[in-house]
Amino acid sequence: MKVLDRDLAGRIGELKTKGGIIETPYLFPVIDPIRQELPLENIRRVGFSAVITNAYLAYKRGWRSKIHGLLDSKELIVMTDSGAYQLLQYGEVGVNNREIIEIEKLLDPDIAVILDVPTGDTLNRERAEWTVRETLRRAKESLEIIDRDKRLWVLPIQGGIFTDLVEMSASESAKLDFDIYALGSPTKFMERYQYETILDMIRAARSHIPPEKPLHLFGAGHPMIIPFAVAMGIDLFDSASYILFARDNRYLTEQGTLRLENIKYFPCSCPICSKYTPTELIKMSKEERTALLAEHNLHVVRKIINETKEAIKEGRLWELLISMSRRHPSLLSALKRIEVAHFNWFELYTPSVKGEARGGLIFEGDSTYSPRIARIKKFINENYIPPRLFKRALVMPIYFRVPDARSRGENHVIYYAPVLGAVPAELSGIYPIGQSVYQKLIGEEEQRRIALEIALYIKKFRSLYSEIELRVCLEHSILIGELKKLLEKENLEEGVELSQIRCFFAQQNSQEDTSE
Repeated sequence: MKVLDRDLAGRIGELKTKGGIIETPYLFPVIDPIRQELPLENIRRVGFSAVITNAYLAYKRGWRSKIHGLLDSKELIVMTDSGAYQLLQYGEVGVNNREIIEIEKLLDPDIAVILDVPTGDTLNRERAEWTVRETLRRAKESLEIIDRDKRLWVLPIQGGIFTDLVEMSASESAKLDFDIYALGSPTKFMERYQYETILDMIRAARSHIPPEKPLHLFGAGHPMIIPFAVAMGIDLFDSASYILFARDNRYLTEQGTLRLENIKYFPCSCPICSKYTPTELIKMSKEERTALLAEHNLHVVRKIINETKEAIKEGRLWELLISMSRRHPSLLSALKRIEVAHFNWFELYTPSVKGEARGGLIFEGDSTYSPRIARIKKFINENYIPPRLFKRALVMPIYFRVPDARSRGENHVIYYAPVLGAVPAELSGIYPIGQSVYQKLIGEEEQRRIALEIALYIKKFRSLYSEIELRVCLEHSILIGELKKLLEKENLEEGVELSQIRCFFAQQNSQEDTSE
């Protein structure tokens, strides 16, 4: 896969198939080879150029020719699944791995999947280990008969909730050099909103396969999880949720699903929601309503995929995760899991500078874990050395900064900002500090934290400053009180010669104080 852009562990890429190029991140809508309420032309019109269908079901129902003919669409890129989902649901499928591979070669899709053994949500480690070993055995067996010169072949990674087994499965799978790797068995966790479990599984798999190889997440098509999964390294998805929800009168949103009969106003402006009202859809026939709801659901999925791509391009994928995390408690749990368990891993993948990046939005709290913010903050704390020509420290909020803000004469301007803490003026224009927007009303806990960081900065370079002038907003009175106490304590205990601590309170929208 050719990588075009990246942010966090997510990327925009191009996956070349014999039927055309798929731009990732991408979701394959699941197509029933016999029963499909939403016409493929409508799916293509929404913006989906590739679909996935079930080779086992197509063959079982009597189809013995190219799968594009069954779907009556030569323009679409088609991926075939092997029947492993039916194996997970019913325990058996009546064919073996070699037979499925020959069936898929007969159907001639652009992308095909071997017949793996899904781990599912089992808590039985012995069972999970067997699914890993058996899937790997089948993968090795497949190498003898797959035709990689004619299509891309997918090897699923198993292990379920046992992340050490996922790591082992991924490591062994990587030695077999398939075109695409896939993470199996997330469906039950998706249904239970156990997104943090899925993120741990993705990390375990992504860390042990070659970075140039795409990673597919089976059965994860709800827009809620897509930005988080992409941020962790997922390139491809597939899902039937758009049509399954529609059959059950469920209306997809970025926050969850709504019952159509409970909706008064559509919170969406897609072509379906712009043309019809909830009441009008309810009065339609089951068949017509299902098709329209399914099309709306795909529009929602398409929107969040595009939003995720744009966030990658602009270097603000972390901000999108913060925004999404406030839409559902399970997403906030997912974000907190990333902050606790995956933050350092994210930092390894995140580019320091992006040519098309725009200014970020800095909030107290979760923005602390933005890799770029953490990186520049670490530089200031560990590597920055101020010029030795200043005698006074002039401390003020970063949003008092003007375009030509700089230290003058004996005054060394030190801005303070949420999350960043102390920012010397000469660094205030570098990315991402100078391109970001900061909140002005800062909570009490954050004010105390900023006060401590300013005090530590002053202590570190105490030989430079004999006087400190604080220019703050009335709303930051806790910060000024805490900072004065900290500096006075240092004066008593360390013998620091601070001749005067002067405090000026200013309006938030004033920039006059930056002229010194």
